[in-house]
Order: sequence, then C-alpha cells, then structure tokens
Amino acid sequence: MAAYGSTSEASVFPRRIGEILHAKGKITQEQLEEALRIQRENGGRLGWILMTQGWISRLDLFTALAEHFGIEFWKLDFDAFDRMADPKLLKKQGVEHAIKNHIIPLAMRGGTLYILTDYPNLPHIVEVAKREYGADEVHMRLITDLDFLHLMQHIYGAVLVDRSINGLFYRNPEGSAYPVFTRSQVVFLGLFLYAGLIWAYVDSRSFLLITFMAVQLIFFLSVSFKLVLSMAGAYDEMVVPITDQEVAALEEESLPPYTVLVPVYKEPEVIHLLIDSLKKMDYPQNRLDVLLLLEENDKETLLAAKKARPPGNWRFIIVPDALPKTKPKACNYGVFFSRGKFLTIYDAEDVPDPDQLKKAVIGFRKYGPAYICLQAALNYFNANENMITRFFTLE
Repeated sequence: MAAYGSTSEASVFPRRIGEILHAKGKITQEQLEEALRIQRENGGRLGWILMTQGWISRLDLFTALAEHFGIEFWKLDFDAFDRMADPKLLKKQGVEHAIKNHIIPLAMRGGTLYILTDYPNLPHIVEVAKREYGADEVHMRLITDLDFLHLMQHIYGAVLVDRSINGLFYRNPEGSAYPVFTRSQVVFLGLFLYAGLIWAYVDSRSFLLITFMAVQLIFFLSVSFKLVLSMAGAYDEMVVPITDQEVAALEEESLPPYTVLVPVYKEPEVIHLLIDSLKKMDYPQNRLDVLLLLEENDKETLLAAKKARPPGNWRFIIVPDALPKTKPKACNYGVFFSRGKFLTIYDAEDVPDPDQLKKAVIGFRKYGPAYICLQAALNYFNANENMITRFFTLE
C-alpha cells in the first residue's frame, strides 16, 4: 500500500489511464482517440468518459486508477472492513465529512493513518487526513465509488435515514410539520369539542345549522383564497425566455456536473424508457450524475434496472425500508450522495426535452445566485387521449 507524505509526492505517475487500459486490452485505439476528442471538446476525466460511453466497466476503471496512482485496489468486504476499522475514527469524522472529502479512516498506527478513498487525486485529501487526525503519513487504498457509497450506508445507515426523515426538524423546527399541535392548541381544541357536544345536546337543530354554515363559509374562503393566489401568481409569473441560439452558443466545457434524482417505486416496466430518455439528453454524459432511488423492498424494479445496463454515470441508491415511503424522503436520502453543482428531479415516466438541463444552466447564469430554483413547464404527452388527460393538461 502506498504511503504519501504530501500531495505533491502523489501527483506524478508514470502511465496514463488511457495507456493502461489500452495495454490491458480493455479499449481499442479508436475508442481511446474518440475519448480524447470528447475530453478536448467537453473537458472532464478520461477514465470517466470511457466508462460513461460504456466502453469499460467500473471495475476496469478503478483497477486502472489504482495502477495509475500506485496504490492498492481493495474490493469491498464488509466483514474485513468491520475487523480493520476503528469505530472511534469513524465516529469522529461523521457522514458529511466522509462524503465531502472522500475519506473513510481505517486505523491509526504509529502516526500513520490508513484510509479508504474513491478519489485519490483530490489535491487536498492528504492535507485533510493529516489535519483532521494528526497523522504524519497517509496510506491509501482505492475502492470504487459504488463501494464507497455502500460503505457509507453500512457505517452511517441509521444516521442517513434519520436525517432524510427528520433533517428539516433538526435544522428548523418551526418550519417543519413534525410538531403537529402545541399543548395550548390541544387544550383549546378539547374545550371547543366539549362545548360543541354540550351545544348539540341542548339544541341539536341550531348546532347542525351553524356547523353546516361554518363549513360552507370555510370552503368558500378557501376557494376564494386559492383564486386570488392564482390570479396574483399569473400576473407576476416570471418566465425565463431562452432561445435556441443561446443553447447553441453554450460552451460545453463550461457545463457543470449535474445530478439527476430519479425516485422510483414498483415501476419496472418504465425503466428502459427512462434510461433511453436520459441517454438522449443534450448534456455531456460524463457530467451527468444520475441517481436511481429504489426502495429496499422493491426487488422487481432493481432487477429491471440491472437488466437495462445503464451507463457508468448511473448509480443505484437503495433507500432503507423506513416510514414514510415517500418520494421526498427518497430524494432527501439521495441528496447526500449527489455530486452535481446543480440538481433536478425526474419521475420515472418523465420524458424531458433533450436541451432542458442546458436551458436550466443558462437560466441560473442569467439570474445569478439570488435564484435557487427554476421550474420547467409541465405537459402531458397524451394530452388529447381522454377527458382526464385534458383536465390534467389544463391544470
């Protein structure tokens, strides 16, 4: 296992990734030249381009990276990890630190810190490891990005689920719906119901009449309020006009990594359509980070996704079985593992316009950091199929 005392010592290596893969017969010369062309035009890491094109497997890439960096490649073994890992080191850093810095500390021996990482060429990884743990030297072992993700779930699974469900409550209790009623509200509601029962017993006719009128009044006020909001919203609606010329003028090497969250549940029949749709996106595939969020008990969709063999920029995130089983919880869980500067969410049945992500990038650049969300226009592909789809489209 290689030892590095500084990042500068770990930054010069004899053989490039493309040369290693070509020498091993994993890629042809034509594939290497095409990947280099994509890299020149769009930027990005060569190995990642080769994998997202489907020319090499994830295992091919990471074993080549291990040879490139001169470090040991380690296949995931949970039992071996549990024997080697120091629980105190794992507890010290926490899940956010581990994901952000791509560091899983194993043990500290005589001033030497042993770590697992899926990103050994991060310029700061050695400095962070030394600073956080007071190590004199850092020994690295390389694991795949999927194995890194699985270890995060293995080590911090309960924490990730809890924060996916209760994270807003921990950050901002007043903005969360978790505390449903306060004590004073419960007391008031109890007294109100008690008074209503007495009233119904004494004069049921007037009680029913007033109750019916109150319900109708509340319903009328609710509908009127929604109408006013709709009119005000339509009046102040902000549309970001983006022309085809702006999209064509966009320099692809300037495009940031983009994470796409796709929560699915019991939808094995649409996986092929979903993968085909996202493959057609007019966005460099090596900068797309697609997370397919699957519930732990949804074996059918997982099997269908594996059979579809999506490209290497897809990752399957198994969301642990916990209530509530909702898309927001699944997306909250997936955000922990997102890599993109921007993020979007698609349902499994969505068929986005191919240039939608580029238009979103242009929109954010137009309006600056004051805006954190853009909403794409929603339409139905079968708008004229029947009356229900017409109403949905109108809505």
